[in-house]
Amino acid sequence: MKKLFISVIQLFMSVLLISGTANAQRNMASVATSQPLDPEVSSHENISGTVKGGADLKDINTKAIRNFDQKYKDAVNVRWFNSGKVIVAAFEANGQRTTAVYYKNGTWLHTMISYDESELSDHIKSIVKSNFRNYDITWITEVHESDKIMYFVNLENEKKFRQVVVCNDEIGIYKDLNKSR
Repeated sequence: MKKLFISVIQLFMSVLLISGTANAQRNMASVATSQPLDPEVSSHENISGTVKGGADLKDINTKAIRNFDQKYKDAVNVRWFNSGKVIVAAFEANGQRTTAVYYKNGTWLHTMISYDESELSDHIKSIVKSNFRNYDITWITEVHESDKIMYFVNLENEKKFRQVVVCNDEIGIYKDLNKSR
């Protein structure tokens, strides 16, 4: 089971490395922080339109746009990016910052949803808190890929920053950083 958990994490991280260009990385960085998406810079338009601050929609695979429209009906402030290797849609849905990533052929790859502790399920919260009692949960990035859901949970106490990953009720440390004094 641990080998599966490690391989899932490695797969996810390799996909993230493949999926970024400068624009997509800047966008994903804003999604992974607590900074809201700028509503002036983003709007979802039809295929013939251009999204300010993102890619020209005629450069986005129509299969990705159709899938997006079906899957994310509540999406607002949508921005599209095309790196040539992947297509990224950054948006807000249900008050959460969300990023959907598609292969260049328009097939969905994964979705990342970012939120704070108040929106984390009690089940996942109990797994994290039982293993890291002396830490506060500061941010969560929930990753949906295939039939898996992974939770990247940012933790903090007086001495450390940690990022742990919860998948299939297993938890592992992904990053472990000491705070500078």
